[in-house]
Amino acid sequence: MQGIVFDLDETLIDRRAAVEKFAHALWSEYFQSSLEPQPQPRSQAQAQFLIDVIAKDQNGYLARPLFFAAMFQSYSKHVPSQKVIEDLFFDIVWTTPIVVEGVIDALLYFQNEGVPMGIVTNGSSMAQKSKILNSGLDKFIDVVVISESFGVKKPDPSIYLEAAARLKIKTTNSWFVGDNPMNDVWGSKQVGFQSAWITRGQPWDLEIAHCFDVKGASFSEAISKILARR
Repeated sequence: MQGIVFDLDETLIDRRAAVEKFAHALWSEYFQSSLEPQPQPRSQAQAQFLIDVIAKDQNGYLARPLFFAAMFQSYSKHVPSQKVIEDLFFDIVWTTPIVVEGVIDALLYFQNEGVPMGIVTNGSSMAQKSKILNSGLDKFIDVVVISESFGVKKPDPSIYLEAAARLKIKTTNSWFVGDNPMNDVWGSKQVGFQSAWITRGQPWDLEIAHCFDVKGASFSEAISKILARR
């Protein structure tokens, strides 16, 4: 293995867990005592609120200003301002990100082995840099390419090639690890990377031919299968 490149959200960072944590915090602070009597138990109302927040978030693909506006439009009766929603989201999802189990051990292993490591991620520069720094991933990662700064998004071939060039690695001797069939697996395969798909219990995109080299339900399982091929 000459090098290894990772996706960020839902690969190294458990973004879904952070958004759920944000939703629970918002509920506890502003909804818990202000809800009017409802025909359904309070626990069911909270569960439905969580489902709605996850749906509005769209796995981070909805621009944050639109997400915050949609949240405030729906819940202005309970939350005093849109800024309250924004500040709480930034504090939990950006400032205190949740690292996926097994990530730090794996990165430490690759670092000790002298394997160059990179991150290629779609998203805003501020958000992604904050998560990388505040999670401590910056201590292990040699190169970070963020779509907003670079100018194109995955699966454009140039963004993967940029990471390989900065790391000074050949894609054909290196791995790309991620959870998105199109952006992480198919896209990286187009430029020669060996690819590891983290399924996270999700089905493969049927519009794309199976093109992963290994797959695992979790980060740790995918990494174990990569190491078994060394």
